[in-house]
Amino acid sequence: MSFDSYSKTPKRQHGFSLVEISLVLIIAGLALGAGLAALGPQLQARKYSETEKQLQEASDLILAFAMVNRRLPCPATAASSGRESFCTNATGACGAEAFVPPVITAGSDRGRCAATPNAGFLPAATLGMGGQRADGLAVDAWALPVRYAIPNTTNTAANNPPPGLACNTGAATCWPYTQVDGIRNAFYGSGSMPNTSDIFVCAAAAAGANCGAVAQRANPAFVVYSYGANLNATPPALGADEAENTDADRVYVWHERNEVASNVFDDLVAWRTYEQLVAKMQGNGVLP
Repeated sequence: MSFDSYSKTPKRQHGFSLVEISLVLIIAGLALGAGLAALGPQLQARKYSETEKQLQEASDLILAFAMVNRRLPCPATAASSGRESFCTNATGACGAEAFVPPVITAGSDRGRCAATPNAGFLPAATLGMGGQRADGLAVDAWALPVRYAIPNTTNTAANNPPPGLACNTGAATCWPYTQVDGIRNAFYGSGSMPNTSDIFVCAAAAAGANCGAVAQRANPAFVVYSYGANLNATPPALGADEAENTDADRVYVWHERNEVASNVFDDLVAWRTYEQLVAKMQGNGVLP
């Protein structure tokens, strides 16, 4: 205790009371909570942006692969360690998966991919894409594997003239998008692919094998996609539009994200059309 030199009376020492300290902590906590609440949507938006860029990068790498191999890569499977995976049987059951470039006389040289619709992953190891986890698969911003699908379009010997390929023997069936030299051979044989892609990107869920009465956004050569923040990796989906991206067909939905309770949608889908693929190959001298 100290004394004033004039009054000789003791001075009181002033400090913060417990009530004042509590109020300060409450205010600080509210401010921190408000800041975190505002930060959450920003972090989520950043994840969407990062994944969109990732899908575009994947699409560019797939195009680059097509420049070198004159075909698209098959999707990876859960067993292929991020490599593209082929069937070894040309018909019937897929048979053992082949994880290396197809060889002549094996069913895999016809380009039959092992992954069924919507069960295939981006073959990140084959493409040399970063962001792979331990099993070789590339993951999106929510740590889920990036998905990848290609057409199931087929053709026969008449559209694949160069000798030495299995599809040039008899009436064998080939998958020209993924067969060895398939796109180049089909193009040289007929000037275009023998059939259009059976992949469709629609503005909303559609019945059947195409968009039907729903607006069609694209008829692409391939799609790469992510299930977004809701981690909707398996059916049933949150709504009809997301269910379209998880079923067993090659019809996909893409539109802006929404939080409509009956049809929440936050999937991200990227694609390249066959026309874009051919233009890229022609621009690089792969096709005439």
